[in-house]
Amino acid sequence: MAEDIQTDIEQQGASEADLTNSNAGDVLRAKRENMSMSQQEVASKLNLNVKYISAIESGEHSEISGDSYVSGYIRSYAKLLKFSEQEIQELCNKLAQQESNIVPDYMERKVAFSSESFLAKSWLLWFIVITSLLLATWWFIRQ
Repeated sequence: MAEDIQTDIEQQGASEADLTNSNAGDVLRAKRENMSMSQQEVASKLNLNVKYISAIESGEHSEISGDSYVSGYIRSYAKLLKFSEQEIQELCNKLAQQESNIVPDYMERKVAFSSESFLAKSWLLWFIVITSLLLATWWFIRQ
């Protein structure tokens, strides 16, 4: 009996260490595996697609349609795995912190305004204007 209590304390200590050192998906995966549950079982109990469970565990939240859904799915997943409310809140805070550090793709692809691109665009604009004037002149002459 004393060994069981010690094992529970060690597992609880490990989960607290996991919460501070890992992302939310890693913590949920470790707890699920510790409870000997498959992703299929979790998905069926939460009425979710298995790809959402694997996306949560791998940290690929872009696979899920919205941030509020991700947060709700993680809360439900944590409740299913019998995390305490404090641990669930820590998971969600960790998730929010991880997502705030992500830079959107369009920010990385943004190209500074260059004189070369302006020059290329201005030549195209002049070409269009001159061609339009020549066509308009030709049309009026033919009339």
